[in-house]
Amino acid sequence: MSADQLVLVTGATGFVASAVVFAYLERGFRVRATARSQDKIDKWEKKHAGKFERSKLEWAIVKDIAEKGAFDEAIKGVSILAHTASPFHYNVKDNEKDMLIPALEGTRQALRAAQKEASVSRVVVTSSFASVLDFGKLGPDTTYTHEDWNSATYESAAKSDQTPYVYCASKKIAEEEAWKISKEPETKWSLAVLCPPMM
Repeated sequence: MSADQLVLVTGATGFVASAVVFAYLERGFRVRATARSQDKIDKWEKKHAGKFERSKLEWAIVKDIAEKGAFDEAIKGVSILAHTASPFHYNVKDNEKDMLIPALEGTRQALRAAQKEASVSRVVVTSSFASVLDFGKLGPDTTYTHEDWNSATYESAAKSDQTPYVYCASKKIAEEEAWKISKEPETKWSLAVLCPPMM
């Protein structure tokens, strides 16, 4: 791939996504980064002033990643989609509204947008070891593979009063959706999913 290609990084003001933005910029890629508001963009640019070449970074505001067509404009002309946007916080009042729906629909909308944009050849999704780890199979002799998933379901997470469990479920269902979409006949890009265990 040519380093001058355009990469879309979703949720770019987040901790992990910021590192992803800089990794692409340092390798000569152009980056289009999404954020929920101009205020978030301004704060990010102030924090990272002098660390990036202005001509290589542009922004797109996506207020609600779960909204249908949320990324349809931002994806235009993009070669690589790096989807990192997903909720991670402990101020959850409604499990579905605050965590599960944004994780699932955000992934769905980003990857559906990539399906519609012919220029996209690769998609990278930031998942988590939380989607893999099954607390019923802990132990030093356990080896995890791409076939391992946590046992959480959307339904059980929607009713849970344990925010960490809801987060684990949100990562699992979002990753499952990504793999499902990647196997559809209209998908022309390759998918890679990263499941880091700790940030």
